[in-house]
Amino acid sequence: MGTVLPLLLFALHRASHVPGVYLSRFFAGFCLITNGVYIGAGWSEHLREAIAADALVMVMHGSPPFTLALFGAVTIPLGLLLWHRQGVHFGLGHRQGVVQSSAVMVSGCLFLGVVLLELVVGSR
Repeated sequence: MGTVLPLLLFALHRASHVPGVYLSRFFAGFCLITNGVYIGAGWSEHLREAIAADALVMVMHGSPPFTLALFGAVTIPLGLLLWHRQGVHFGLGHRQGVVQSSAVMVSGCLFLGVVLLELVVGSR
């Protein structure tokens, strides 16, 4: 879910030709990288017990540790590929620190929405 939904969001955003697709592309790349590191770290017993609790549960339910490493080996490079050449949209390179104000507003609103959702759902 942590990688499929962001990729689906990116694909829908891209197909709709709505401006700002780089934001959903960045988010999908971020989710691929973070989930790949988190689950991929589960190949190691020490890392599984220390930081990768979901990987521990997966191994307890029968997933071979090499499949966790394989997941990371696929998702991390894919996430980096999605990030490739995206810096210009975030004020890097020839943009020299200029970021679209609409991107800042959308990102801020999404962040507040996630925080509010976490407060409501997390309090149950």
